[in-house]
Amino acid sequence: MSTVLVVSFDQGAIEELRVLCEGAGCRFRSVSILDTAREWLAMQPFDLLLVDGRYSDGVSLTLLEEGWEKHPLMIGGMFHLKGVVEEQWVARLAGARIFNGESGIEQLRRLLGRLDARMAFDGSYGVLLVEDLDSPRDIIASYIESLGFSPVKGVRSAVEAIKVLQPNPNAYFCVVTDINMPGQSGIELLREIRRDESLSHLPVVVLTAYATGENLVECVKAGATGFLVKPPRKKLLKAELDKSLRIFVNRISPRICRPEDAHLLESALDLTVR
Repeated sequence: MSTVLVVSFDQGAIEELRVLCEGAGCRFRSVSILDTAREWLAMQPFDLLLVDGRYSDGVSLTLLEEGWEKHPLMIGGMFHLKGVVEEQWVARLAGARIFNGESGIEQLRRLLGRLDARMAFDGSYGVLLVEDLDSPRDIIASYIESLGFSPVKGVRSAVEAIKVLQPNPNAYFCVVTDINMPGQSGIELLREIRRDESLSHLPVVVLTAYATGENLVECVKAGATGFLVKPPRKKLLKAELDKSLRIFVNRISPRICRPEDAHLLESALDLTVR
């Protein structure tokens, strides 16, 4: 049975979420005090952490990030059942699920119904690294392995990547790809992965030396899961890989948002990549 922790000061929202969770057969726990939530997260794992998006000064996202440090595979979400979560795009980039208003309630109902369908995690899933230059590929692969993610397989082109992925779509939990490559670009590889029904579930993290808002929005439209500026910093690399593994194991959408909403991300992207 899946377990859900809800953090909110709104008793009405808590009761509405309690009905949803218990209707889906989930164990439900709620707290209103942030320190109490931290104590529960330290004591036991939760399958889903839902934090009210109306806590001020970025507290909601901070609590999710603290929860992920303890339980990397836990799904984290922010909600506002009567409105819209502020700064939701920064939260989406960090890997949070966002539940706004009536549509958010329906999205949450579907998510709760899938909590028990996650993939078994035995530590064997790898990372596929796509980079045409030998030296950067070797350096980034060593970074990834030093963070505890292995095996890492490096390939030189998008064509090689598809040949590796198609025979066993679940051998890798994440594709990390450079954007600028000769022949087929990283964005074209991303589009091909999203078009292929057997591969479309895979998280794809884009590497770029030129992190302009316009460039990254184009990646979001193509279906990117996350972004890293070359050379990637280990802390940010780990955060993106943790997020990707969480998405893969929990069978949730690898897209940051719908393609038609990509333009709304531009200001958040500018802040994130600086």
